[in-house]
Amino acid sequence: MTNDLLKKKLFATSLLASAVGGLWAGAAVAQETGDEEVPVVIEEVDEDDEARQDKVVVTGSRLRRDSFSSVAPLQVITAETAVEAGLIDSSEILKSGTSVNGVQLDTNVNSSFVTNGGPGASNVSLRGLGADRTLVLVNGRRFAPAGVEGAPSLPDINLIPTLMISRVETLLDGASSIYGSDAIAGVQNVILRDEFDGVAFQTFNREPLDDGGKTERYGMIIGSTTDEGKFVLAAEYRAQEALQFRDRDFQMSDDGRFCSMDIETNSATGEQFNNCGGAIGSVEFRSFTSPFGQGAPFVAPFNSVTNSRDPAFRSVLLEADDEFIPEQTVFNVYGLGDRDINVFGHDTNVYSEVSYSNSQTFVRAGFHGQLFPSVAATNPTNPLGFTAVPVIFSPIGRSNIDVDVTQTRFTAGARGSLDFLGSDFLSQWEYDVYGQYSRSVGDSIRPAVLEERLALSLSTTVQNPDGSLSCGNALTDLFGFITQQTCVPINLFAPSLYNSANPQFATQAELDYISGERSVTTKVDQMLFGGFVTGPLFKLPGGEAGGVLGFEYREDGLDSGTDTIAATGGAAGFFADRRSQGQVSITEAYGEIELPLLANVPGAEELTVNLSGRYVSHEFFDDEFVYSGKVAYSPVEYLTLRGTYGTAYRAPGLRELFLGGQSGFASGFVDPCVVPNGAQLDDDGNPATPPVYDPTADTRTTTVLANCTAEGVDPTSLGLNGVPGVETFRAGNTGLSPETSEAWTAGFVFEQPFTDAIDVTIGVTYFDITVEEAPVIPSTQLILQNCYQSQNFPNDPFCQRRVRDAFGNLSEVNVTPFNLSGFGATGYDLNLRTNIDFQAFGSDWEFITDTVATYSDSVERQILETSPVEDFVGDAGQPEWAANVNARLITGDWTLSYGLEYIGEVDADRDSETLALNGTAADGRFETTGARTSADTIVSAIDAYYLHNMSVQYEGDTWSATLGVRNVFDEDPPLVDQDAFNPTLIGNVPVGSGYDILGRSLFLSLTKEF
Repeated sequence: MTNDLLKKKLFATSLLASAVGGLWAGAAVAQETGDEEVPVVIEEVDEDDEARQDKVVVTGSRLRRDSFSSVAPLQVITAETAVEAGLIDSSEILKSGTSVNGVQLDTNVNSSFVTNGGPGASNVSLRGLGADRTLVLVNGRRFAPAGVEGAPSLPDINLIPTLMISRVETLLDGASSIYGSDAIAGVQNVILRDEFDGVAFQTFNREPLDDGGKTERYGMIIGSTTDEGKFVLAAEYRAQEALQFRDRDFQMSDDGRFCSMDIETNSATGEQFNNCGGAIGSVEFRSFTSPFGQGAPFVAPFNSVTNSRDPAFRSVLLEADDEFIPEQTVFNVYGLGDRDINVFGHDTNVYSEVSYSNSQTFVRAGFHGQLFPSVAATNPTNPLGFTAVPVIFSPIGRSNIDVDVTQTRFTAGARGSLDFLGSDFLSQWEYDVYGQYSRSVGDSIRPAVLEERLALSLSTTVQNPDGSLSCGNALTDLFGFITQQTCVPINLFAPSLYNSANPQFATQAELDYISGERSVTTKVDQMLFGGFVTGPLFKLPGGEAGGVLGFEYREDGLDSGTDTIAATGGAAGFFADRRSQGQVSITEAYGEIELPLLANVPGAEELTVNLSGRYVSHEFFDDEFVYSGKVAYSPVEYLTLRGTYGTAYRAPGLRELFLGGQSGFASGFVDPCVVPNGAQLDDDGNPATPPVYDPTADTRTTTVLANCTAEGVDPTSLGLNGVPGVETFRAGNTGLSPETSEAWTAGFVFEQPFTDAIDVTIGVTYFDITVEEAPVIPSTQLILQNCYQSQNFPNDPFCQRRVRDAFGNLSEVNVTPFNLSGFGATGYDLNLRTNIDFQAFGSDWEFITDTVATYSDSVERQILETSPVEDFVGDAGQPEWAANVNARLITGDWTLSYGLEYIGEVDADRDSETLALNGTAADGRFETTGARTSADTIVSAIDAYYLHNMSVQYEGDTWSATLGVRNVFDEDPPLVDQDAFNPTLIGNVPVGSGYDILGRSLFLSLTKEF
């Protein structure tokens, strides 16, 4: 398509695919620009229709222009494309691009691990550089952080109203000079519909053919457009049903139980076995030997309880109720309007946006961890005659979480011409000033075992002369000022607690006495004022130069308070979480100029240069200036060469600065001094006895073994009798430095000129992003590996971040953020678009294909200048190749769509530092024979993954319908061994990596307009 024809077309809001069917007037055609984006709906406009000749703003620039074009690499996903693929909510839409790389913090990940936004939140990360380096905008303005617990500093994209999404524009270079802090890896700008006439109702349902995981979405939209102004009001409700382990047979072990599994292969026979692991529950342990030492022989009434290593007394019967996806409901109300008014004789357009979003997430689990307090021999409930440590599965649902997050957002502004200044030059300029305020309030409630009450009961329970039990301190108070403390005797030896399918206290009174709640209320505020002026500057051979000058002031505030139980660590299994509180302000000024140097001359159909810069004044850090330059050159009409270079800046966020203190847990096997599973050998084939150390299967270095020994820990025995979890503690660090980065891209777009029979557009872009002084929250594994592999042990700074208890077990690791030495990503984006019109069977047909692929050459991190460079490409969540292919066959009112999502092969046991397999050895502890063998290997390799989607759409005059199938061939997600080195696992599935957990699903979208 020629440049002349492009100038006759203006970008208009694309139809929301679930609300199509006569809701928009005009002939829609597929855009063919020189940019590598998926189809964008545009609308033909007569040249003489001045009333509709509005200029548009494209993500990556503040300039208003008369065509949808961009010097910077830009990809666009329309709502229509999303619904044809069965993507039902805003989170799925934003994460559907191939540039979305790395483990994504989604609803299931955030509900299972301690993360930035807390349970139920969903965030997006470009280029594998982390969600805090991707800036999310709504209508070109920041979408504020939201979440609960700790110190949320990322926007929850679940709260964006899906019904109102017109398109998502993804800018794929650093954009701090245009949009400010956080735009390191790129920008996702969600453009919402801003015009509508009439009333429409829509439903969108997606239901897996297997149990669980159903999603329903219902919405309505009302709007009116006149010569003086317009308004749009929409409401939407979405409900996501929970998906449990028991709902999917891929999470079932060989013996028919749903659990997290050891998935291993016998090296001799090639046979694969999937057997349950799971935590233990028993009364065999004695506190005076070790917390997990071997106990005395069983006595009545526990003769029927076999050794804790027997799979029958593990948590696997409870794990069937664990969740891949929690239950969630989201309710959105969104309204916008604008009106032309006369101010001092000049036209001014005043506008406003108001949104209310509420997200409720209900996390439910079967297994809620273990309780193993010591019970003295003098406690009358203890039948063993010695101080024992009964290990029971918690009857109180400590892993359940109820989360309620509400976000309100108000925007108001005015825009118009500067002609009132009386200057011929400025009369062609336009201004836009605005203010925005967002507030998020999140509440989370977790059931708790009240630690003080449990301790009081166990330490003071006595048997009365009548045989009854009582507990508590007897008080003598002559004045009656002190109330006698209520206490209920707790019997941790009750047989009902050793039912591994449904552990329960012996009486309701016991349950009520030690049950409580652990709650957190989190408030996040953002206030923003900004404005800019834009207009023509001067004439150049290629056209008129344009410029922008603007400013922005922003305040972010946080107040996350805990109740007494959470603040004091009064819940068993949870440590104290401190209050997070703080505020930061940023003032910025920016400018942009676009110079069309040449156009329509021999050897230069186009030569355009875009320059921009931004001055940043941060409350806590030194001032910074960032800038970027972009160039597009077309030697001939069908070829465009382009490149960009820019610097970027990101100050530490609310979480990195102000987190008061938050705890989580890591597996005890993260301790380098613990004997690895692969080196724990069952020498007698009896699972009832502890394993022995096999030095030939130990993959640890001599440095690690020597450092453990120097610390007074025996690395050849620690963990053979079990190992407790490790508390991880993190807090904010106001001593962090801001990170800076450089990004450059280079590429071309080629539109074949040889035949009119078919349109073909090919685009290739190389990207290179380098980040310095990046503040990150280190993993527990990173801290411990660098400590115990250090030649400066125990004086290495990483060693100051860990604490061991009297038994030699790690009790705490401090993962407070610090500045890394370096971080970065390189790779290629490839795009291919074809379009062919033809006639068949007496009808006109159009066949469109769009292929978008990303090749990740490297995603690297270097902790210190002396540290090795780690490359994450090839790890779970970081494939070399990712691609989306979409094909559409259109005739009349019918559209047949096919989509393919491809994720390249990775290995979940690959060491990012050595670029080789980490060598995690199989434990084999639950093979049929019961014998552990170092000859087995864990399953960690993940083959290339293909997901196929199909749909058919009909658009009538006042109604439309889309019927489709997602995951046509019912492809299961990949499964890896539960002890694999580096993935984020729920069950055995690497989550947050794009693999479909639901299985084959039918979806149906219906829309009716009135």
